Amino acid sequence: MSAAAAMIEHMIDTVGWLRDASQELARLAALPRRESIQDNVQLVADCQALLNRLQAVQAVAMATVSGIEDVIDPATGEVVEQFRGFDHARMDAPALVSDALGVSDQGANTRMHHATALAGTYPTVLAAMATGRVDSYRAGIIVTELDQAPDQVREAVVAQVLPRLGEEPGHRLRQRVRRVLGKVGEQFLRQKAARARADRSLRRWAGEEPGVDTWTASLPVEEAGRAWAAINTLAREYVTTGECSTVEQARADAMLALIQGNARAE
Repeated sequence: MSAAAAMIEHMIDTVGWLRDASQELARLAALPRRESIQDNVQLVADCQALLNRLQAVQAVAMATVSGIEDVIDPATGEVVEQFRGFDHARMDAPALVSDALGVSDQGANTRMHHATALAGTYPTVLAAMATGRVDSYRAGIIVTELDQAPDQVREAVVAQVLPRLGEEPGHRLRQRVRRVLGKVGEQFLRQKAARARADRSLRRWAGEEPGVDTWTASLPVEEAGRAWAAINTLAREYVTTGECSTVEQARADAMLALIQGNARAE
Protein backbone atom coordinates (compact mmCIF):
# COMPACT_ATOMS: atom_id res chain seq x y z
CA MET A 1 0.00 0.00 0.00
CA SER A 2 1.39 3.42 -0.94
CA ALA A 3 1.89 6.17 1.65
CA ALA A 4 -0.93 8.18 0.06
CA ALA A 5 -3.29 5.20 0.13
CA ALA A 6 -2.41 4.49 3.76
CA MET A 7 -3.12 8.13 4.70
CA ILE A 8 -6.50 8.01 2.96
CA GLU A 9 -7.43 4.72 4.63
CA HIS A 10 -6.49 6.17 8.03
CA MET A 11 -8.48 9.37 7.50
CA ILE A 12 -11.55 7.72 6.00
CA ASP A 13 -12.80 5.71 8.97
CA THR A 14 -16.46 5.41 7.98
CA VAL A 15 -17.33 3.14 10.91
CA GLY A 16 -15.87 5.60 13.38
CA TRP A 17 -17.52 8.56 11.68
CA LEU A 18 -20.89 6.83 11.69
CA ARG A 19 -20.49 5.89 15.36
CA ASP A 20 -19.67 9.52 16.21
CA ALA A 21 -22.68 10.73 14.25
CA SER A 22 -24.96 8.24 16.02
CA GLN A 23 -23.68 9.37 19.42
CA GLU A 24 -24.24 13.01 18.47
CA LEU A 25 -27.79 12.22 17.37
CA ALA A 26 -28.46 10.46 20.65
CA ARG A 27 -27.10 13.46 22.56
CA LEU A 28 -29.33 15.88 20.66
CA ALA A 29 -32.36 13.66 21.18
CA ALA A 30 -31.74 13.56 24.93
CA LEU A 31 -31.65 17.34 25.32
CA PRO A 32 -34.63 19.03 26.98
CA ARG A 33 -37.07 20.92 24.81
CA ARG A 34 -35.55 24.17 23.61
CA GLU A 35 -37.61 27.35 23.98
CA SER A 36 -35.48 30.38 23.17
CA ILE A 37 -34.45 31.60 19.72
CA GLN A 38 -30.78 31.14 20.56
CA ASP A 39 -31.40 27.59 21.75
CA ASN A 40 -33.08 26.73 18.46
CA VAL A 41 -30.41 28.47 16.39
CA GLN A 42 -27.86 26.31 18.17
CA LEU A 43 -29.98 23.25 17.44
CA VAL A 44 -29.95 24.19 13.75
CA ALA A 45 -26.15 24.40 13.89
CA ASP A 46 -25.86 21.08 15.71
CA CYS A 47 -28.12 19.36 13.20
CA GLN A 48 -26.13 20.80 10.29
CA ALA A 49 -22.89 19.51 11.78
CA LEU A 50 -24.50 16.09 12.11
CA LEU A 51 -25.69 16.20 8.50
CA ASN A 52 -22.17 17.14 7.38
CA ARG A 53 -20.79 14.07 9.13
CA LEU A 54 -23.38 11.82 7.54
CA GLN A 55 -22.63 13.33 4.12
CA ALA A 56 -18.99 12.38 4.62
CA VAL A 57 -19.98 8.79 5.39
CA GLN A 58 -22.27 8.76 2.34
CA ALA A 59 -19.51 10.12 0.11
CA VAL A 60 -17.14 7.33 1.15
CA ALA A 61 -19.85 4.71 0.57
CA MET A 62 -20.49 6.09 -2.92
CA ALA A 63 -16.77 6.23 -3.71
CA THR A 64 -16.44 2.63 -2.56
CA VAL A 65 -19.26 1.57 -4.90
CA SER A 66 -17.38 3.24 -7.74
CA GLY A 67 -14.13 1.56 -6.71
CA ILE A 68 -15.52 -1.99 -6.76
CA GLU A 69 -15.37 -3.98 -9.99
CA ASP A 70 -16.84 -7.43 -10.76
CA VAL A 71 -14.04 -9.82 -11.74
CA ILE A 72 -13.74 -13.54 -12.34
CA ASP A 73 -11.81 -15.46 -9.70
CA PRO A 74 -9.30 -17.55 -11.72
CA ALA A 75 -9.28 -20.24 -9.03
CA THR A 76 -13.05 -20.83 -8.90
CA GLY A 77 -14.41 -19.15 -12.04
CA GLU A 78 -16.91 -17.28 -9.90
CA VAL A 79 -17.66 -13.58 -10.23
CA VAL A 80 -16.37 -11.72 -7.18
CA GLU A 81 -16.15 -8.08 -6.14
CA GLN A 82 -12.71 -6.49 -6.10
CA PHE A 83 -11.98 -3.03 -4.70
CA ARG A 84 -9.61 -1.22 -7.05
CA GLY A 85 -9.25 2.06 -5.19
CA PHE A 86 -11.07 5.36 -5.00
CA ASP A 87 -9.55 6.46 -8.31
CA HIS A 88 -11.32 3.64 -10.15
CA ALA A 89 -14.56 4.57 -11.90
CA ARG A 90 -17.09 1.76 -12.21
CA MET A 91 -19.18 2.63 -15.28
CA ASP A 92 -22.59 1.86 -13.76
CA ALA A 93 -21.82 3.32 -10.32
CA PRO A 94 -24.06 6.41 -10.75
CA ALA A 95 -26.97 4.25 -11.90
CA LEU A 96 -26.54 1.97 -8.88
CA VAL A 97 -27.11 4.85 -6.45
CA SER A 98 -29.45 7.16 -8.37
CA ASP A 99 -32.64 5.59 -6.98
CA ALA A 100 -31.31 5.68 -3.43
CA LEU A 101 -30.42 9.37 -3.86
CA GLY A 102 -33.68 10.19 -5.63
CA VAL A 103 -31.92 12.13 -8.39
CA SER A 104 -31.68 12.02 -12.17
CA ASP A 105 -28.90 10.25 -14.05
CA GLN A 106 -27.11 13.56 -14.50
CA GLY A 107 -27.48 14.37 -10.81
CA ALA A 108 -26.15 10.95 -9.86
CA ASN A 109 -23.15 11.43 -12.16
CA THR A 110 -22.32 14.74 -10.49
CA ARG A 111 -22.76 13.37 -6.97
CA MET A 112 -20.63 10.33 -7.78
CA HIS A 113 -17.89 12.48 -9.29
CA HIS A 114 -17.77 14.66 -6.17
CA ALA A 115 -17.75 11.62 -3.85
CA THR A 116 -14.90 9.84 -5.66
CA ALA A 117 -12.89 13.06 -5.89
CA LEU A 118 -13.30 13.76 -2.17
CA ALA A 119 -12.31 10.23 -1.18
CA GLY A 120 -9.47 9.84 -3.66
CA THR A 121 -8.08 13.33 -4.17
CA TYR A 122 -9.30 15.58 -1.33
CA PRO A 123 -9.15 13.45 1.85
CA THR A 124 -8.44 16.52 4.01
CA VAL A 125 -11.62 18.20 2.74
CA LEU A 126 -13.55 14.99 3.37
CA ALA A 127 -12.11 14.83 6.88
CA ALA A 128 -13.37 18.40 7.47
CA MET A 129 -16.83 17.19 6.51
CA ALA A 130 -16.49 14.32 8.98
CA THR A 131 -15.82 16.75 11.82
CA GLY A 132 -18.99 18.64 10.91
CA ARG A 133 -17.13 21.75 9.71
CA VAL A 134 -18.29 21.81 6.10
CA ASP A 135 -21.18 20.45 4.05
CA SER A 136 -21.07 18.54 0.77
CA TYR A 137 -22.14 21.62 -1.23
CA ARG A 138 -19.12 23.69 -0.24
CA ALA A 139 -16.83 20.66 -0.50
CA GLY A 140 -18.21 20.19 -4.01
CA ILE A 141 -17.23 23.77 -4.88
CA ILE A 142 -13.60 22.90 -4.24
CA VAL A 143 -13.90 19.77 -6.39
CA THR A 144 -15.49 21.71 -9.24
CA GLU A 145 -13.14 24.69 -9.15
CA LEU A 146 -10.02 22.51 -9.08
CA ASP A 147 -11.23 19.86 -11.54
CA GLN A 148 -8.33 18.86 -13.85
CA ALA A 149 -5.88 21.13 -12.00
CA PRO A 150 -2.26 19.91 -11.81
CA ASP A 151 -1.46 18.10 -8.57
CA GLN A 152 0.87 20.81 -7.23
CA VAL A 153 -1.63 23.56 -7.98
CA ARG A 154 -4.49 21.64 -6.38
CA GLU A 155 -2.51 20.84 -3.25
CA ALA A 156 -1.36 24.46 -2.88
CA VAL A 157 -4.92 25.80 -3.19
CA VAL A 158 -6.38 23.29 -0.73
CA ALA A 159 -3.62 24.04 1.79
CA GLN A 160 -4.53 27.75 1.74
CA VAL A 161 -8.31 27.28 1.70
CA LEU A 162 -8.61 24.50 4.28
CA PRO A 163 -7.99 26.47 7.53
CA ARG A 164 -11.08 28.65 7.00
CA LEU A 165 -13.22 26.04 5.27
CA GLY A 166 -16.78 26.16 6.58
CA GLU A 167 -16.59 29.78 7.77
CA GLU A 168 -18.04 31.41 4.64
CA PRO A 169 -21.00 30.86 2.29
CA GLY A 170 -20.56 29.06 -0.99
CA HIS A 171 -20.21 32.08 -3.29
CA ARG A 172 -17.45 33.58 -1.14
CA LEU A 173 -15.64 30.25 -0.95
CA ARG A 174 -15.76 30.05 -4.74
CA GLN A 175 -14.33 33.56 -5.03
CA ARG A 176 -11.56 32.75 -2.55
CA VAL A 177 -10.61 29.54 -4.35
CA ARG A 178 -10.35 31.47 -7.61
CA ARG A 179 -8.25 34.20 -6.01
CA VAL A 180 -5.81 31.64 -4.63
CA LEU A 181 -5.87 29.76 -7.92
CA GLY A 182 -4.98 32.96 -9.75
CA LYS A 183 -1.85 33.24 -7.60
CA VAL A 184 -0.59 29.66 -7.65
CA GLY A 185 -2.02 28.42 -10.96
CA GLU A 186 -2.66 31.37 -13.25
CA GLN A 187 -2.06 29.39 -16.43
CA PHE A 188 -4.51 26.68 -15.39
CA LEU A 189 -7.10 29.31 -14.46
CA ARG A 190 -6.78 30.86 -17.92
CA GLN A 191 -7.20 27.46 -19.55
CA LYS A 192 -10.22 26.72 -17.37
CA ALA A 193 -11.80 30.06 -18.33
CA ALA A 194 -11.19 29.35 -22.01
CA ARG A 195 -12.89 25.95 -21.72
CA ALA A 196 -15.84 27.48 -19.88
CA ARG A 197 -16.28 30.12 -22.60
CA ALA A 198 -16.13 27.44 -25.28
CA ASP A 199 -18.78 25.45 -23.38
CA ARG A 200 -21.18 28.42 -23.08
CA SER A 201 -24.77 27.26 -22.99
CA LEU A 202 -28.43 28.13 -22.60
CA ARG A 203 -30.82 25.54 -21.17
CA ARG A 204 -34.57 25.47 -20.68
CA TRP A 205 -36.82 23.17 -18.69
CA ALA A 206 -40.23 23.14 -17.01
CA GLY A 207 -40.45 25.59 -14.13
CA GLU A 208 -41.26 24.75 -10.54
CA GLU A 209 -44.71 26.31 -10.99
CA PRO A 210 -47.21 25.56 -13.80
CA GLY A 211 -47.29 27.99 -16.71
CA VAL A 212 -43.62 29.01 -16.60
CA ASP A 213 -40.27 27.73 -17.86
CA THR A 214 -36.89 28.03 -16.20
CA TRP A 215 -33.83 29.12 -18.15
CA THR A 216 -30.20 28.96 -17.10
CA ALA A 217 -27.30 30.33 -19.11
CA SER A 218 -23.51 30.26 -18.97
CA LEU A 219 -22.14 33.17 -21.02
CA PRO A 220 -18.83 34.99 -21.60
CA VAL A 221 -18.63 37.59 -18.84
CA GLU A 222 -18.16 40.70 -20.98
CA GLU A 223 -21.02 39.83 -23.35
CA ALA A 224 -23.21 38.88 -20.39
CA GLY A 225 -22.43 42.23 -18.81
CA ARG A 226 -23.52 44.16 -21.89
CA ALA A 227 -26.69 42.07 -22.25
CA TRP A 228 -27.51 42.57 -18.54
CA ALA A 229 -27.07 46.33 -18.90
CA ALA A 230 -29.46 46.41 -21.85
CA ILE A 231 -32.02 44.33 -19.98
CA ASN A 232 -31.73 46.50 -16.87
CA THR A 233 -32.15 49.72 -18.86
CA LEU A 234 -35.39 48.54 -20.43
CA ALA A 235 -36.55 46.98 -17.13
CA ARG A 236 -36.21 50.31 -15.33
CA GLU A 237 -38.50 51.87 -17.94
CA TYR A 238 -41.09 49.16 -17.36
CA VAL A 239 -41.00 49.77 -13.60
CA THR A 240 -41.15 53.56 -14.01
CA THR A 241 -44.17 53.41 -16.34
CA GLY A 242 -45.92 50.88 -14.10
CA GLU A 243 -45.94 48.08 -16.67
CA CYS A 244 -44.27 45.82 -14.08
CA SER A 245 -44.50 45.93 -10.31
CA THR A 246 -41.10 44.39 -9.52
CA VAL A 247 -37.69 44.67 -11.14
CA GLU A 248 -37.49 40.88 -11.46
CA GLN A 249 -40.69 40.81 -13.52
CA ALA A 250 -39.42 43.76 -15.54
CA ARG A 251 -36.14 42.03 -16.34
CA ALA A 252 -37.96 38.93 -17.56
CA ASP A 253 -40.25 41.00 -19.80
CA ALA A 254 -37.33 43.12 -21.02
CA MET A 255 -35.27 40.08 -21.98
CA LEU A 256 -38.14 38.57 -23.97
CA ALA A 257 -38.90 41.93 -25.63
CA LEU A 258 -35.28 42.34 -26.71
CA ILE A 259 -35.13 38.79 -28.08
CA GLN A 260 -38.46 39.00 -29.91
CA GLY A 261 -37.62 42.43 -31.25
CA ASN A 262 -34.43 41.15 -32.87
CA ALA A 263 -35.52 37.73 -34.11
CA ARG A 264 -38.32 36.20 -36.17
CA ALA A 265 -39.52 32.81 -35.02
CA GLU A 266 -42.68 30.75 -35.26
